[in-house]
Amino acid sequence: MGGARRPSLRVDIRYPHFSLKLDGTPEHLPEVRRIVEAFAPDEALPAAMEEAQLYELKSRLSEEFFQHQPLLARLRSSLVLDEDVRVMKRVIPLRREYDLEQSSASVQLIQVKESVTQLLAGLDTAKVRECLVHIRGELSREQQVTLMDAIRQRFGMGAQPRFFSTRKNLEGQVLVEMVCFGDGIAEEW
Repeated sequence: MGGARRPSLRVDIRYPHFSLKLDGTPEHLPEVRRIVEAFAPDEALPAAMEEAQLYELKSRLSEEFFQHQPLLARLRSSLVLDEDVRVMKRVIPLRREYDLEQSSASVQLIQVKESVTQLLAGLDTAKVRECLVHIRGELSREQQVTLMDAIRQRFGMGAQPRFFSTRKNLEGQVLVEMVCFGDGIAEEW
């Protein structure tokens, strides 16, 4: 049985008059969070909450997202300010075009507007205070700007997304990972 291992979570909470040990999966983090909020001293809560939220996000976002230091720093500061977090991901296909006369090849983003619409489906952009967008794939600067403009247009006059990118071959695709912060935008996990 060589199946993939499911992420596991082990929490040991100790207080002066009782202790609690829990075993579960990342899906149980919201309930653990409620327990910590109910019993944790106020000064210890922010650090514990930030670590719990980072653990949740690491299970849902790419490894490159967390290796990008400016992005990680912005994520940490946003976690301190906002409790409601929403993660969205979308794969956008690329099309390779070959010009035999010029002996050149280019990569074209396809279905950009449709993909951005699907990426932001169900999100009230007016409630977003902070938005971090990670674009991962092999795109030219011009193609990145096209994609970033399509996302910016959907936010209108509200919060302006902050963009970060990682150049990596994803075999004909681009991955867009978005983390938004604001009141009333969190999805149920």
